[in-house]
Amino acid sequence: MNQSEYAKHRGVSQQCISKYIEREQLKWSVTKKGRAYEIDPDKADRELEETLDPINRPKSKPKKGAKTTKLSPAVMEGKAREGGTAGMTYSTARTLSEQYRAALRKLEYDEKSGKLILASKVARDADSVGRLIKERLTAIPIRIAPLVAVKSDPFECEQVIKKEINQILEELSKGVLR
Repeated sequence: MNQSEYAKHRGVSQQCISKYIEREQLKWSVTKKGRAYEIDPDKADRELEETLDPINRPKSKPKKGAKTTKLSPAVMEGKAREGGTAGMTYSTARTLSEQYRAALRKLEYDEKSGKLILASKVARDADSVGRLIKERLTAIPIRIAPLVAVKSDPFECEQVIKKEINQILEELSKGVLR
């Protein structure tokens, strides 16, 4: 396959293929025949997959029925958890590394901007609020027993209890939620 045909195969210009050859990004798949180059498309595709930076890689159209060596995000995540990059090309490992760096930067930004808080802080705060609610509710009988004891009407007793509960809830919402 000549340069022009390979450029069409990749979906890029012939000048782009010439640059790959000049920069030796296509080295093992190219043979010079006179002034022209003969390119083995399968070898060249593999070479470019390994040498091109995925961020600046031209958008090429793979030929129909071609096998792709791209790893799915789930497989890449599994490899990262294992701590190894065995079986990954340099560009795939670099892409994975950049994705994780970006994710960490986003988490850091979210934390600093107040969109994200530590789970341990949430647990501590929830525990404190729970204890405060428990203290206030268990104190109700002691505080209102004398008030309810003098009332003979059940409706009046109910009103005293409701008033006390509403007062506690109001205090908690002002102090805890703000």
